[in-house]
Order: sequence, then C-alpha cells, then structure tokens
Amino acid sequence: MFEAVKYGIGLGLLLSVLIGPVFFILINVSIKEGFRSAMYLDIGIILSDAVCILLSYLGLAALLDDRENKIVFIIIGAVVLIVMGMLRIFPSKKHKPKERKPIIVEKSNPFALAVQGFFYNLMNPSVLLFWISTVGAAMALYDGDGKLVWAQFTTTLLVVLVIDTLKAWFAKKMRSFLTEDKIILANKIIGVAFVIFAVVLLVRLFMGKI
Repeated sequence: MFEAVKYGIGLGLLLSVLIGPVFFILINVSIKEGFRSAMYLDIGIILSDAVCILLSYLGLAALLDDRENKIVFIIIGAVVLIVMGMLRIFPSKKHKPKERKPIIVEKSNPFALAVQGFFYNLMNPSVLLFWISTVGAAMALYDGDGKLVWAQFTTTLLVVLVIDTLKAWFAKKMRSFLTEDKIILANKIIGVAFVIFAVVLLVRLFMGKI
C-alpha cells in the first residue's frame, strides 16, 4: 500500500506542474472570476480525470489476467510516457507553450463551471491516452490488485487537487512569474522526469521485478 501511495504522490506532483491549456484556463478564471470559481472549474477537471481512470480500469481489468498482456501494457505505457516526455523536451515551433484565451464562464453558476472544466479536459485526446497507459502500467505492476491501483490514483488526484488549489490562490503572482522561457524550461524538466520514470519501469520489467 505504501508503494502505491508513494507512486501516487509522485505522479500527482508531476501532473500538477505540467503547464498546458488547462493550467492557463485555471489561472485565468481565478484572476478574472475569483478563487471560488476556479475551484468549481477544477472540480470538473478532476472529475473528468477520475472518469478516464475508471473507464481505463474497467476496460483493462479483463485483459491483464494474462502475463503476456501485462508485459505489453507496461511497454506501451512506458513508450507513451517516453513520447510525451520527448515532445516536452524537444517541442516543435507549432507546439511551443503559449497562453490560451480563457473560456467564457458564469461566475454565479458553479454547475456550469464544473461542466465546462469536465468537458474542456476531455477535449484533449492525450488525457485519455495518458490515463489508459498509466492505469495499464499500474495494474500490471500490482498484479491487478484493485485496492492498490485505486490507492495510487486516488492519491494522485488528491495531490493534483491540493496543488491546483494553491495555483488558484496564488494566481496573480504565478501569472507574472510565468515567462515563455520559464514555461519551456519547466516543460523540459517534466519531460525528463517522464522519460526517467518510463525507463525505470522498463528496467524493472526486464529484470523480472514486475
């Protein structure tokens, strides 16, 4: 259980410092609509991640009874993480991070904010792909033990929620701090972390520790 929580905290910290479209939306909403509105939006984002994790878990559970399938999913998950990491380490000019325009929100309607956060997060196809690969790798790592899988990803989402709360609270200071050069550097660092995590996963697999 400790290992699952440890990995959950690590994954949550990595996700929390990723700088992408959802990050800028959260900051923009916090500045323009206030801290409370940003939290309603973030609840929707977290719920969409939870749904992706649940769908990934239900869809993969039956497949991972076979040892060969476990190996395949670990390799796929590691490859996806390496690709995502390399795209952040060596971004193309078309994909250089830039601030997105804020979505139109209704400050007086918490439900609308949560719904918009939910669907905006799902609009990014890499979100579901990321959760499928990481859930598959976790299920293989824990031999399909649902308690350990959910311990890891519940911890991950709680860490993300806590840090997103801090982001929304310090939104104005963060906005002035985030120059393009700093955003690129942060994404490169996270990209390296993704690659290292994937390599460690593959090493453990081929050493027979998984």
